[in-house]
This record gives sequence, structure tokens and C-alpha cells, in this order.
Amino acid sequence: MPTESRTINGIRTAAFAALLFLFLFGLVELFQMRFRAGDIYPVYSSLRTDPLGTGAFYEALGKMPGLSVSRNYRPLPRLDNDTTLFLLGVNRYAVDLMNDDEIKVLEAFVSGGGRLVMTFLPAHAAAREAKPKERSPEKSAPQRHTTALGDRWGFRLSSGKLPEGLKAEAVFAVADRNLPASVSWHTTLFFDGLETAWETIYKSSDRPVLIEKRYGKGTIVLATDTYFASNEAVLRERHPDLLAWLAGAHKSIIFDESHNGILENPGVASLFRKYRLHGVFAGFLLLAVLFIWKNSVSLVPRRAYRDEKTAGVTSGRDHLSGFVSLLRRCVPPRKILSVCVREWKKGLLSGEVSVEKMQRVEKTAWAVDDEAASKELQADAYRAITIILSKRTTHGK
Repeated sequence: MPTESRTINGIRTAAFAALLFLFLFGLVELFQMRFRAGDIYPVYSSLRTDPLGTGAFYEALGKMPGLSVSRNYRPLPRLDNDTTLFLLGVNRYAVDLMNDDEIKVLEAFVSGGGRLVMTFLPAHAAAREAKPKERSPEKSAPQRHTTALGDRWGFRLSSGKLPEGLKAEAVFAVADRNLPASVSWHTTLFFDGLETAWETIYKSSDRPVLIEKRYGKGTIVLATDTYFASNEAVLRERHPDLLAWLAGAHKSIIFDESHNGILENPGVASLFRKYRLHGVFAGFLLLAVLFIWKNSVSLVPRRAYRDEKTAGVTSGRDHLSGFVSLLRRCVPPRKILSVCVREWKKGLLSGEVSVEKMQRVEKTAWAVDDEAASKELQADAYRAITIILSKRTTHGK
């Protein structure tokens, strides 16, 4: 019966471990599917591979020879001037809440020769986005002044209804560019109050929707829609000339993800993903399961009886008891006194005990080193040795 019970417990433990492994494997696969599809990321993120993302545009540029394409997950750093920076799918209200430091970083980047391409969420998507609230600054934190980007760069975003009978498309507005004559436009946003430095590239219903401006040595491109750069548009309404024009002639291209709220988190999970340590984590998990299994169920069957070799083993003793037991097995009782005297003599210093005393002690110990010596005689000999050593000789020894 005990053997059957242990077998049943082992089967239950193995089944539990298998179910736990399957559950964790399915959970990991589910997360990987979600990450591969990218639908956990915001609309028009370059990390999305579904129709609402811009991953196809990012991958296409990455396959172009001579181009260096990367993503940015941190607050905008100081960028190299020979770079095109994409901010795709920006909330229309976020540009009114940018602080001066962020704007100065962008202006320094563009004026040095960089190219900034900023596209906005369509009107219906922007309407779903709650207007960001300005955080009330803490008393201990320094206040950061915010500036409406449109007021600083000379443009204003407006929204209106599409006139009856007109298609939702943008029409090419200049003649000296090799760009598509028309592009489908999926928003009612348009630019208003433009400064003269802005050049209208595309119009929708005779209202500017894609504009460009020289700023220092660089350029700024703004668009009220992002659909033309989406994965769906790349599949159904491909405009490579327009996308190539947006990228410009720079060798370095950066897709910013920080404005989508996707920031680099230097935690354990991100390090695991960065260095592909999923296998190491699975190995440690397997070791933990095996450790729990080993401590819950013995892998070696327990003995149901005590054999001759284990019959003399006594548990529950300390090291002193074990030492005494070892002495009893190795030293015969009749020789215990002579052995003790011999070991005691090895530890004496020169001249510590007189020769006469040592001879008397050895003679007394050897006198009971006999099979006929009883325990009483050995005890008397031990007491006699104690008396000999306690007396002082006439020479002070």
C-alpha cells in the first residue's frame, strides 16, 4: 500500500508539472503573437504590423542600401544633422502642450540640416483621443513653460466638413515635384493661418493638408493625415514616390516612438527581450519545477526494512557522541588509559613534567594494560596518576 500511494503521488506531481509547463508555454506564445502583430501599440506605430501600423514603411526603408533606419524610445536626444526624423500619428492636441526644451531640441536639429516629418492622427481618431491635460507642477519641481507649436512655427490646425460631392483625397498643388497627382485623404483636418514661408504640397477641398517649410539648413514637413504611410496604404494604395520624398536624401532615418508613449524601460523584462534570454528563463523555470518535485516526492524508493549494515546506525546524536562511539570501536577498554597517557605525552612541552614523574605515570598506566584488569583497577590507576601529577617535586616540578 505505501508503494502504491507513492506511485500515485508521483503521477499526480508529474501531471501537475506537465500542465504547468503547457500553461506557461501557451502564455508565452500568446504574448509573442500579440507582440508580432503589434496591436498592443498605438495607432501608426512602426512596431505594428497590422493595417493600422507603419511597420511596412519602416521595414522597406531598412532594406534600402546605404540607409541606416532605427527607432527612438527615449525623450528626443541631440540628433545628428544628416538625419530624417519621423513623428507619425501625433495627437493634434499634443503640439499645444510641448515644453520649450522639446521645441528647442527640434529646432536645433532642423536648423542644423535635419529633416522633420510630422503627421497627425486623422480627425476621427483624434476625436477619440482625450485632450491631454496639463499636469499641475509640483511645488518642489521646477515649472516647465509650454508653448503652442503652431504659434511658434506659424500654422494652425483646423477641422471642417467635407463639401458635398467631393472625394476624400488630396490633390498635388505644385508642378515642379515628381509626386503623385492625388492621394486619398482620410481626415477633415487642414492647415490654416499659414505663414508665407510654408509651401503647400497637397490640398484637399482647396485647403492645405501637406505642407513644407525651410528652417535654417533643414526642412519641416507637416501632414494632417498618416494613412498614406500605413501598412494598409502600402498594400492597397502604394505611393513610393511620396514616401521616398518624405524620407529625403539623408542617410540616417529615425522613427520616433516616444511620442506614442513607448519609452525604453531598463527593467529585467526588457533586458531579457534585448539579449534574448527566454531560453535561460525557461531553463531556470524547469530547474525550479524539478527542485519542487524532488523535495515533494523522493526519486529513490524508501527501504521498508533495516538491513544489517544500517542496523547499527543511530540518529539523533551530536558530534561528541559520535566521537565517543568511534573511540569505543577503535580502542579496547583495557588500553584506554595507556593510549590517553601516550597522546598526553605528545602534547607536553620540554621540561614541563619531570622524568621521575613521567616514569611513575607510565608505570601506573601500563600496570592496568592487561586483559585481567577490571574497570575498578583502571579507575584506581587514573586517580593515582592524578595524585602523582598534582604533587610538586623538591625541584619545583
